[in-house]
Amino acid sequence: MQEPYEEDMIKIKRENEKITYYSPSTKTHITEWKREIEQDFSLKIFTDWLIKISRGNFTVIKVVSYGLTLIFYLLYIAFLFSGILFDDLANGLLTFIGPVIAFICLYLTFEFPKMKEVYHDTRCGNCGKYLACGESKCLEIKELSAPETYSIIETKCWKCRFCGYENIRNYELYPTKKGK
Repeated sequence: MQEPYEEDMIKIKRENEKITYYSPSTKTHITEWKREIEQDFSLKIFTDWLIKISRGNFTVIKVVSYGLTLIFYLLYIAFLFSGILFDDLANGLLTFIGPVIAFICLYLTFEFPKMKEVYHDTRCGNCGKYLACGESKCLEIKELSAPETYSIIETKCWKCRFCGYENIRNYELYPTKKGK
């Protein structure tokens, strides 16, 4: 299906990899470009590992993460205030590891929305398996600026590693209305 602004697009500018078009009938500026796929390795490793362990139950992940954060902070405070005498190496190691693990758990709690998005994006539409799809081609970005609206649309191509099914999905980012 063709959008109304795509019927009479006129190419007006090419700058580096960006191409800008104008549609006189809808008074819309369209800027298109491609970007290489960015891999978020730290999040991907944690997401895959946590989802496999919890079998996709994000409530369990959230409760365990909050609980571990609280436990490690309390242990850290207890070690600082109690003055328990260990040898210097063990005491220093415990007071260092506690906050580090607590910060990692706290970081994961702030990344839950992105983890859920990754979990649902990697589900194959053909075989239904989760964590099966990966981005297979360059990311296409289209910026639309109409008289009353502005939005950025990302087009991603996902390919299943089990059945080979390819799916093209559009994500609308930052949809806004323009003021006067």
